[in-house]
Amino acid sequence: MRILQQETGTVLIEFALICSLFILLFAGIVDYGIYIHQQMELNEAAAAAANYGTTPGNQQATANMQTLALYTAGDVSGMTATATYFYACTPGGTHVASTSVCNASFDSNPYMYVQVTTNATVPAALKWSYLSSSLVLQGQATSRVAWVK
Repeated sequence: MRILQQETGTVLIEFALICSLFILLFAGIVDYGIYIHQQMELNEAAAAAANYGTTPGNQQATANMQTLALYTAGDVSGMTATATYFYACTPGGTHVASTSVCNASFDSNPYMYVQVTTNATVPAALKWSYLSSSLVLQGQATSRVAWVK
């Protein structure tokens, strides 16, 4: 009976329970931080490639934009990049042909845009049995090309 009334080991048991919960929480924070870092890398790579595409003469060099995006995000493994260009009469409007005539009061020519999309499947740093072992991330940047006469 006296053994059941002693409380000498309860602090150790409580510490083990609390410590394991903190370790689990810390591991989740680290895993989430890795995903956020990879997402930022994808967005920055897409923005750098789109910025390159807005330079006069580079608007239709989609292969160079894709190569630049892959080079910019060097530590993201398995990344893919696609680059396109399109025309629109209004910012965010529907796509039109380059020869379309728009009803804008300032200029009747459509605006040209460059869009770069980056994708990567990022594996989890810690394997959780009840969660997916990887996450598909996407970055995208769209830039309007300056109109040059």
